[in-house]
Amino acid sequence: MEDEWTDNDLQQDVSESRWVADNLKFAPTTTIGSLVPATFDAYARILYPVHASDQNGNESLVRWSDIARHIGAIAHAEMELHAIEAKGERGFLQSNPPTAATPVLDWTSQLTRVVQVLAEHTSTPDDCWFAIWEGNTSLDDIRATTPTAVINGDNYFLLRGPGARATLSYRALSPHIWWPADHSWCMVAHFDFPCVYLGGNRKTVDAVLAIPEIEAWPARVGQVVTADNDKLNR
Repeated sequence: MEDEWTDNDLQQDVSESRWVADNLKFAPTTTIGSLVPATFDAYARILYPVHASDQNGNESLVRWSDIARHIGAIAHAEMELHAIEAKGERGFLQSNPPTAATPVLDWTSQLTRVVQVLAEHTSTPDDCWFAIWEGNTSLDDIRATTPTAVINGDNYFLLRGPGARATLSYRALSPHIWWPADHSWCMVAHFDFPCVYLGGNRKTVDAVLAIPEIEAWPARVGQVVTADNDKLNR
C-alpha cells in the first residue's frame, strides 16, 4: 500500500501549473472549460456516490440515477444533484432512501478504478502533478516556505509522483486537480462541486465512461457547471 503524501513531496517549482492555468483563461467562468483545460477532444463528468440511511440507521451508497428513479426525476448528462433532491420530500435520503439498482462502491474504490484506466492512457503514468487547494487551515504552517500555483483565481500547493497516488491524501486532503507530465488528460475534483471533471482524447474519455463501477456521463467543454443548470428537473 502506498504511503500518504508528505511534506517532502511538496514542489518548490510550480511553473508546470501554467499549462493548466493558461488554458482556462478564455472559457466562461461557469463552464467546464473554466475548470479543465479547453484543449481536449472530449470531456466527462464522474458523479460522487451519495450517502443515504434508513430510519433504522442502516447506511448505504446510491447513485444519482437511483435517486432520480426513486423520486421521478430525470437522469441525464447535465443533471444536478441539488435539482434532483429538490424534487423529493425533504429529508427523504434519511427517511425513505432509494435502493441502488446495483451495488455502489465507496468513492476511493471508484477512484482507484478510474486511476487504473487513466494510467493506460498516458506515456508518463509515474510522473504526474497534483494540486491541493491552499485554503485549509491544516496547511497554515507551510505557507511561508512553500510556493503556490495560481489556477483559475485559487492558490494550490503542488505535489508530484505516480498517478496511482491520486487516491492518497496530504494532511487528510485529497488532490483537487491532477494531470500527467505529458498533458494527455486532466482530472478536476473542484471543492465546490459534487462530481469530478475529466478532459482527454476521445479514446481516454470513452474508456473512463465504460468503467462499470462508476456513474459517469459525457460532457461538453462549454457545459455550465452551476447547480441551476439542470433544465429537465426544475
